[in-house]
Amino acid sequence: EEFTLTGDEKYALAKPNQVCYNTLINAFGQRGKAKKALGVLNQMDQFSSKSGGVVADERTFNAIIHVLSTSNLKGKARKALKILERLENSHIDGDWTSSPSARSYNMIINACSNSIKADEQERKEALDIAFDVFFRMRSSLNVKTDRYTYISMLKTCGKMIPKASIEDRKLAVGTVFRACCDEGLVDQQILTNFLMASPDDLIQAMLGQGRRTSCLADLPKEWSDRSYK
Repeated sequence: EEFTLTGDEKYALAKPNQVCYNTLINAFGQRGKAKKALGVLNQMDQFSSKSGGVVADERTFNAIIHVLSTSNLKGKARKALKILERLENSHIDGDWTSSPSARSYNMIINACSNSIKADEQERKEALDIAFDVFFRMRSSLNVKTDRYTYISMLKTCGKMIPKASIEDRKLAVGTVFRACCDEGLVDQQILTNFLMASPDDLIQAMLGQGRRTSCLADLPKEWSDRSYK
């Protein structure tokens, strides 16, 4: 019980392994204790260099990213990006048990979308991070964007870009939606988020329809070739 509450190895009945640590991180996340979860990762890092130490793996990093994405920590998008970069670098260095997945990247974008209550500077940083991660996915040979990527990106644009910044919205939302159309991933939820994030003239320019009359069935079929049916 004490190990579960504190993460301190001295309270463990047996030497903790990766499963124990990952479970503990998830437990702290469910309780909204992101700093405690980060403390567990720091503890793993301290002991990983010792003989028989436990090394953080893909599940560990993804658990931390998820905890950050749902937390209220200041700078959570930036912190989550640093964890993703650790995961990327571990894979590059030859650790094939630590390979970032589409879920890893999507959770970073979700952390950016959930930064709505941050100050203006942090919201701008979150938007920049979201597009950085999005373009990494688009250029990657190992991961592919999916419907969750586009839903999260459109939500991030809708939340992070002021409504008065019409040209910025048109550029950002248009870039994301065009990419989604090119990949054939447009579905009803993606269309709904596009309509919510877009200025009226962008909707008219891209769909040839108004906000209230836009319908998935009226869009080019190739825009939805790879979407879930």
